[in-house]
Amino acid sequence: MSATAFPKIEKALESKIKTIDSKAFNETKMGSCAELFHQCFGMCCSLYVGITSQEKKVYEDLVKNKKHLFDSINIKLPEKIIATDTERNIFFIYKKHRGFKQLLNIILKMLSSSDKFSILNINLFRDFSHTCVFSMPDGACSLQKIAELEGKHPWFYKPVNCWKYPLKIDSNGVLSVYNTNANTFFPCHMKSNKNYSSYKVLKDEINFLGKIIKVDILKKIKKPKG
Repeated sequence: MSATAFPKIEKALESKIKTIDSKAFNETKMGSCAELFHQCFGMCCSLYVGITSQEKKVYEDLVKNKKHLFDSINIKLPEKIIATDTERNIFFIYKKHRGFKQLLNIILKMLSSSDKFSILNINLFRDFSHTCVFSMPDGACSLQKIAELEGKHPWFYKPVNCWKYPLKIDSNGVLSVYNTNANTFFPCHMKSNKNYSSYKVLKDEINFLGKIIKVDILKKIKKPKG
């Protein structure tokens, strides 16, 4: 039985991941999303995330056949939710404007941070003035809420590239974690908040991915070879 609504992607992940970079998971530091979400309201949901044709079909069917569930949580979706990059044949979920209050809170939290980059990065607020069309007013994901209403795992409908971020798989099949210095404007990546090894923060993501590829990834990270 598939862990998500995307069995083809699960199969691809199972065959793609060859080894695990335990050192990266132990040495890369980051803050806890659970502890810092009130500062960012899902800032990573402002990023453009590519989705597959299978995900596109699932979301179009969801919007068509389960509109009542979105209505029940006060999410009003536009008629078109998927954009297509015809040159690269990649699909993206459309963005929408964040509410003024939410954006103001993000800016204020960035300004009040002890991280020295926060004031400089306020110029990036334009990037965060938009977010995923499935985002809720508090920054939570409505796709997660819909899954929970149906008694499924919260990430059942969530785009795979969303729930596994910042996990990455390189061209050689090595599973590791993105360099958190690349996005210092994310509260979880700010130097002042980097209190944990990434594998501790990403335990849920790692275990969920491990379930998909049928490997105890966390065990391999905690007890690396050699």
